[in-house]
Amino acid sequence: MAERLRSRYPDRAGSILTFTCDRMRRYEGAWHLEEKTFLPDSFVVKEEEPTFLDELPPQQKIILLNREGQTFLQEFCGSDHHIALSKGRIRNGKTEVLSGPLCGREHLISRIDRHKRLAQLNVPGMEPVGKLCVGLEIVEKD
Repeated sequence: MAERLRSRYPDRAGSILTFTCDRMRRYEGAWHLEEKTFLPDSFVVKEEEPTFLDELPPQQKIILLNREGQTFLQEFCGSDHHIALSKGRIRNGKTEVLSGPLCGREHLISRIDRHKRLAQLNVPGMEPVGKLCVGLEIVEKD
């Protein structure tokens, strides 16, 4: 959808953002780093009043993020709109993120799927989007 809007409105292509993140996926007997869409089936419009969104089909859901959600995306994803894979460990039942964008933001993690190497985040201001999953590899557990 974002690509179609960019091609239809080339003058506003810089306002239509998609976010990506690194995730680990296992196939052919090994783990591979892949780039996936951070907000599936979604894109972010960086305009106060995006009038061109009126042309979207009626079934397309539009979510408006509050300032808190916008600030989170800017800080967490950076200017390249990409979230790198984080690495961490579990010590005495507590998660410690050693590197990556989740470092120092352990309080945002609501669930870890060690098998899929994903962290589910609970982010204030991002509730309308739904579950946010980013790559987290647990490299050590005691």
